[in-house]
Amino acid sequence: MVPLGDVVMVYKNNSIYQLSYQGDPNYFVGRLRIEGVGAISRKAVAVFDDGQHLFVSEDNIHVFDGRSFLKPSPGDRIKKTFFNDLNWDARGTIFTVTDNDRYEVWIFYPKGADTSPKNAWCWNWRDDSLTHHSFAHTMYSAAMFKETFSGGRQILTGLNADVMKFQNGTDDNGTAISASWRTPLRDYGFLGQGLSTATKRVDRVEWDITDASPLPKVQIGVVNNLSDTITYTTAETVRDGATGIKMTTHNNSSGRFITYKMTNDSGVASYNTRLYYPYVEFTGAKR
Repeated sequence: MVPLGDVVMVYKNNSIYQLSYQGDPNYFVGRLRIEGVGAISRKAVAVFDDGQHLFVSEDNIHVFDGRSFLKPSPGDRIKKTFFNDLNWDARGTIFTVTDNDRYEVWIFYPKGADTSPKNAWCWNWRDDSLTHHSFAHTMYSAAMFKETFSGGRQILTGLNADVMKFQNGTDDNGTAISASWRTPLRDYGFLGQGLSTATKRVDRVEWDITDASPLPKVQIGVVNNLSDTITYTTAETVRDGATGIKMTTHNNSSGRFITYKMTNDSGVASYNTRLYYPYVEFTGAKR
């Protein structure tokens, strides 16, 4: 039984009933709403967006508003993959969880030979997107809460023998995701006539970075033609220079076009890079 507005919907395997409160003597009166479609498991129904239901049936994933199904159904795009992957004999372990702050419903299900859920599909009802996730551990239940001691981020926690956190800078199994950004390729032609075709070598780069502990790593990328693959130097960790300025030193690669790539793969908190100051040497060779 799942609430929907001022009524209660009862999901059976092949039908959906509505219970309405009528008062004495019958109190609740049942009415058949949908025949031939029902929920695949007891926990396969999720309430979202202040009153709609997403539920997994035996052949699709539907949105139900108490009267009719949303068309097209969210499951139309993935039902072939979902039901081909599903361990049909363990379908009773399917469960759903709603994250209203992120506009998401998660559907956990057993895949292949798994007898309990270790995979999930996530549907975002705001942008109508679907993403697949897999886990190293069995997911028996899940809960949404705010991690107030870490900036109030919304995270999803799967509970079994362990507590797993994701949507917080890690992948589905808690491994830190390597995050990086890169500047556009520049030829520094704006500094003088003919410099756009000259090769350059980066001597060092000074970085205006805050809130980084440990400090990220930097690579210099060079290329002589925009259609070529960029060649990167070995990653160097940003360090404190002689005057306390954050800096990196690079002098072993040159090219017409230069880019700067910064990577954080340690799973630390976010950091800010406001400005960078490259010291570039023009070698004079033309390409």
